[in-house]
Amino acid sequence: MNYDPILVAVVAAVQMLDRATDDQVDRHFAVQVQEVIGSYLSELSREDMNELRQMAARIADERSSVDPAIAAHLRRLAATTE
Repeated sequence: MNYDPILVAVVAAVQMLDRATDDQVDRHFAVQVQEVIGSYLSELSREDMNELRQMAARIADERSSVDPAIAAHLRRLAATTE
């Protein structure tokens, strides 16, 4: 295994919340969860955020054939600017 499963798990959770229907997850709750995740990520130093982006890009390449939706979310994370 050449990827960080913690990062993939977090991205998978965000992706699932994005795709959830109203009868699966309350939309307000989904947004709150995503805001909490974003809040914690905003505490990363500039160096750590750059490392996270690089890791996200690498994992996206590795997972693109297995989990294309997760890979797409990872690519968005990798492309995010401050």
